[in-house]
Amino acid sequence: MKLANYLAGAAALALVACSNSETADTDEAAKMAAEKSAEPQAADEATAPEAVSTAPAEIEGITNKRLSFAPGTSSARIEAAITGYETIDYLLNVKQGQAMNISMASPNLAAYFNLLEPGETEVAIYNGSMSDSLNMFEGVAAKSGDYRIRVYLYRNAARRNETAPYTLEAIVN
Repeated sequence: MKLANYLAGAAALALVACSNSETADTDEAAKMAAEKSAEPQAADEATAPEAVSTAPAEIEGITNKRLSFAPGTSSARIEAAITGYETIDYLLNVKQGQAMNISMASPNLAAYFNLLEPGETEVAIYNGSMSDSLNMFEGVAAKSGDYRIRVYLYRNAARRNETAPYTLEAIVN
């Protein structure tokens, strides 16, 4: 077993153990897990690229897909579809101060996207279902890192297990 996988499993077990104990201190468990992951690795594992992960954490029930631009371009376009309660987070790496233009088109009027800042898993800076500019965000990145473009179906359509083809476009300057 690779050391990185072992450490991740140990950290997860420590957090589970803390959540199951009324007297356990969650901050202490997180501190112990962080100290454990900072320990030196064996020489053969230190060079493995998967030993160091910069990918955002997976969120249960949500698929992560990296959105990247072709060399020499500043935009990407994706044509895909979602069905029912399926949710996809497109991860887009942006530097603070860069202008972002993100839009989505779908024949299914219950298909939307939200935009979440780096490190955020729930609170959106743009909510397509609540916005006047339906499924179009224009703004400047306040932080550097991976923004989440969360594509989903509104609950009534998801409950009916509808399918929504969509075209998602992201432009970053």
